Amino acid sequence: MRELAAALSHANSSCNRAGRVLHDRVGPLLTAAGLRLQLLRMDQPRTAGAVAEVLKQLDEVMDQVREVSQSLASSPAYRIGLRGALEKLIRECWAKFQGTVQMKFSAAVKLEPELAALFYDAIASALDEAMARPGSSKVTLSVTGTGRQVTARIQDNGQSTRRAVPGISRVLAEQAGFMFSNSTGKGTIVLIRYGLSRPSRG
Repeated sequence: MRELAAALSHANSSCNRAGRVLHDRVGPLLTAAGLRLQLLRMDQPRTAGAVAEVLKQLDEVMDQVREVSQSLASSPAYRIGLRGALEKLIRECWAKFQGTVQMKFSAAVKLEPELAALFYDAIASALDEAMARPGSSKVTLSVTGTGRQVTARIQDNGQSTRRAVPGISRVLAEQAGFMFSNSTGKGTIVLIRYGLSRPSRG
């Protein structure tokens, strides 16, 4: 299982890096090329027809690059940040859950993009489990962080059930160093923690 988790983590990291390179490097280069072509068309009106055709093809290429980038690095945490992605997720939960879902976000700790994506995916999975528990009508997500630690607390008032086999999102998060804990009583509380390593001195 450890070897499988490591292999999944490596594959996931590779896909995310490729997607981010397309978004952060290739995309801006294509945009710059388009701007240069537009300037050329303004300076050399005779090239208008040829430039227009190239710009059309360039737009198609950019759409394809954007599509591939999003498929490789699919987490919205990459595009709009952890907080924005979680706010969007909560709105999606409102649409499919008949109870109430609330979020409190006060984390001042900033995670690396890949860690933020893993954190987001783990939280999303925990929210799905919370909303699916029998009798669940109220789910609360709290994200806090001070110093060098960030914590997500997902609480629901549903009936506790036998814990399911960990999903891919949890396996990947645990492989990256996230810690999970569950407690049940009148409902269920799931904690997801990550402690940032201190920078080396020297």
